[in-house]
Amino acid sequence: MRDLVVYTDPYLSDRVERLEGPEFARLVPAPLAPGDIADATLVVVSHVHPDHCDPDTLLPLAAASPAARIVCPLPVARLLRESGIEQSRLVLAVEEWLEIVPGLRVRPVPAAHKYIERELDGSLRFVGFVIEMNGRRIYHAGDTRVHESILAALEELGPIEAMFLPVNECNFFRDRVGIVGNMSIRDAFSMAAESGCGTVVPMHYDMFRLNCVYRDEIEAVYRNLNPPFDLMLDPDLL
Repeated sequence: MRDLVVYTDPYLSDRVERLEGPEFARLVPAPLAPGDIADATLVVVSHVHPDHCDPDTLLPLAAASPAARIVCPLPVARLLRESGIEQSRLVLAVEEWLEIVPGLRVRPVPAAHKYIERELDGSLRFVGFVIEMNGRRIYHAGDTRVHESILAALEELGPIEAMFLPVNECNFFRDRVGIVGNMSIRDAFSMAAESGCGTVVPMHYDMFRLNCVYRDEIEAVYRNLNPPFDLMLDPDLL
């Protein structure tokens, strides 16, 4: 069986700091250089914000992995075409199963960041992805809050073994400086419990100082709620 390697919203540069200033310096170093990624089968990009859609990552990655496809919503596709990625590499994130290669397919679902938004053609501006690899499904939420239409989509597409969920909650002070927050830790855990997944991987909590959640907070909420799934934090992936 061939190796299937998927990258989700890869951000491996310091582009956000260069665009937004030193308060958005990376707190976590890039684990590798984009041009060293020669094994990608698929890249999914959830939306156009630069910490998710990073041409400084995606262009060298695409060059190093010439067979990789990029599934993304229309605003991302426009930006990547303008940046120099060939149209043939891009797959629009329509709300149906997209077959990538044998054993790998992806189903875009809505994301609410802050709201579920659509282009004039009806396509989603912000998406999450249910990714099926050799019959097993995971969910990469992108940036989102909890929304009934997302819960309904995940129920329809279940069972989902693992969910990668953002936990950098929306709050007054983040709103005031223009940071669009996502679900809280409790929202994420409740969403996962309702969806019946087996493992939750919290994300979007440790990259930028203004947008961080502490690992201790995540562990404390998990310990006290005692939800019916396993918790996997980043060091556990190494």
